[in-house]
Amino acid sequence: MKKKIAIWLSLILFGVVITLFSIIPLRSQVMEIAGLAVAETDLIWNHLKDGAIGDAQLKGLAASGGYMYDPIGADWNRVRGDTTDGVWVNVKSTVAPTIAGTKTPSDAFANPTDALDTWSFTGLYNGTTWDRARGDTTNGMWTNIKASIDLPVHTTTSSTITADQVTVDDTGGGILIIAANANRKSVIIRNLGADDMYVGPTATLTTATGMLVKMDESIVLDRTTAAIYGITAAAGSTTVAYIEE
Repeated sequence: MKKKIAIWLSLILFGVVITLFSIIPLRSQVMEIAGLAVAETDLIWNHLKDGAIGDAQLKGLAASGGYMYDPIGADWNRVRGDTTDGVWVNVKSTVAPTIAGTKTPSDAFANPTDALDTWSFTGLYNGTTWDRARGDTTNGMWTNIKASIDLPVHTTTSSTITADQVTVDDTGGGILIIAANANRKSVIIRNLGADDMYVGPTATLTTATGMLVKMDESIVLDRTTAAIYGITAAAGSTTVAYIEE
């Protein structure tokens, strides 16, 4: 019986010695560390690092999980994420952000020096509000030309139109075709005969000073108010028709 008790006492003593030899080095390492420490192994402890120390750290980093405060539930919850997308982010604010612009659209807007590459839609100002510009892929933008005032009209139509036929020959100075008309807008002269002729605004007309009107051809004189004469180049005559506005 005494022998068994001696054996048990020996085993207990041996265990105490082993424990002391294990604790003393471990306690010694922990006591050398000022502040907080984390265990790399059971026997190796490293100083915890502050974020100001920078990147590429190999030791002293605490294994921890991120938590975020929920103001609605008044508690803390784990930050969600996965290895594919990383941290899940759902941007939300209890107060909508206010973005204040600094520019008002207007005519003759100066070319900006701080423009951003953007995709935008075209709007047209109607004098009060803005509307979307219309169009399609075939015709592009639709355009309806409209002015706030009546467009000027430059064409005047005469209420008097006269027409007649005259025989022109090689008489010196030319034959009068149409008398002077201060209200004339335009006149069309056509050579209906078999000879070429020349027309001009003076009674001393010659083939050298007149304008050639060949057989079966016409000439339009716009707003010519003087008298118009005609002459043929050779003996003979031609019929001249005119319509005057």
